[in-house]
Formats: sequence, structure tokens, C-alpha cells
Amino acid sequence: MILSRRAVLGLMPLMPAALRAAAQGPAPAPARARRIVEAVGGYYMIEPDGRVRVWTTGPNTKGTTILLGDDRIVPPYVAHELPALKGAITISGHGEGTFAVMADGRVLAWGSNANGMLGITPRAELETTAQPHAPGPMPTATLTVPRIVDVAAGAKHVVALTADGTVYTWGNGQLGQLGVGALPVINFKTRTPEAMAYVPFPVQVPGLDGVTAIAAGNNFSLALRTDGTVKAWGENAYGQ
Repeated sequence: MILSRRAVLGLMPLMPAALRAAAQGPAPAPARARRIVEAVGGYYMIEPDGRVRVWTTGPNTKGTTILLGDDRIVPPYVAHELPALKGAITISGHGEGTFAVMADGRVLAWGSNANGMLGITPRAELETTAQPHAPGPMPTATLTVPRIVDVAAGAKHVVALTADGTVYTWGNGQLGQLGVGALPVINFKTRTPEAMAYVPFPVQVPGLDGVTAIAAGNNFSLALRTDGTVKAWGENAYGQ
């Protein structure tokens, strides 16, 4: 092999950059950054290794216990690790529930289940009992939907984004914040079929795909699409 003068002087690589990279092995994965998420009554910290810690900012009330995702009674202003949430990639809490998206695509929910906000009541159960499933003081998986990558909680509703860019919602829909049009009619076993004010199980938002990011306000929802457009639905009393 005859080397050029530039190669001998070290001014030219002896192999293409792609081959050099292959010889050096794969680049290390970027480290996950520590994240802090604000929720009603406190803050969650997601560590780079997936551990989750939480601290509360007020007296130890029932709401504080729900915020912790378990039944421990703990003092405020001190960070406590939550083993049940290890592996969470994001957490959202607002109003009546708190939600964690896990690395495997599940959503864990806990808190009050008024308005069916936890998304854990199957339609068949609702038709029989006419009530949402009981509140969940411990993290409980929502009903199965495709792999979730993000979740946003409004005051009484929840918006979830899947890996393929579709959107699911559940909870109160009286002001159109679910984006599903007319609320589904429930065939109650104990009374005349009717549409309820809320949907306690995930429902796909129709006609909405290619979504890359979501957000939820008190009674409205937002979705950012791959083409840069933003879709909004729900209450518009203040132009939101």
C-alpha cells in the first residue's frame, strides 16, 4: 500500500469516517437528564436511572397521600422515593388525578376517579354499575391502549399521545374537551340508555393523526402535528 504524502503527515485519514466510527464501536447513548414535574400540591423528580421522588408543599392531607401514589403518611417538604413509579418517563397531575407514562408505554393513574378521570373503568362495568371505578390511592394501569409516549391532564380530563401519533382522551367531556364529538351513549342495565357527562375509558380522537405533542388546559386540549399546525378543542369562553 502506497500512502500519499498528506496521509503520512497525518493530514488525511487512512479510512473513511464511517469505517472509523464502526471500528470504534457504537457511540454511548446520551444520558437522561433529571426532570422535575409540578403537580397539584407538590413536585415529582424523575432521576436519570428512572427512579421517582416526590415532595409535597403543604400540610399532610388526603390529597397529599394521593399525590404520593401510595398510602404512606409522610411529612411535607421532604423528598420521598416512589418504587412503584420507577421507570416513569413523564408525569402529569392536575385536578383530580395524577398520571405517569412508563417506559413500556403503560399509563399508571392514581387519585380521585370522579368524572372517570383515571381511565380504569371498562365500558361493561359502567353499564352495570352506572358509576366509575373506585378511586385509586395506588398507581393503577389505565385500560389498555396502544403504546403511550406522553400524557397531559386537564382539570377533569386527560389527553394521551401514542407512539404512532394518534390521540386518546377520557374524563369529563361536557365542554367538548375530549374531542370525540357527541359523548357515547351508555346502555345502562339499571336505567334508560343515555350519554353521560364523562367517559371513564380511553377513546380515540377521530380524524386526528400525525401528532407529535399534546397539552391540556382546564377544559380544553391542544395537539401539535408533524406539519406544524396546531389543533384545539374544548371550551372557548376566553378564546383559548
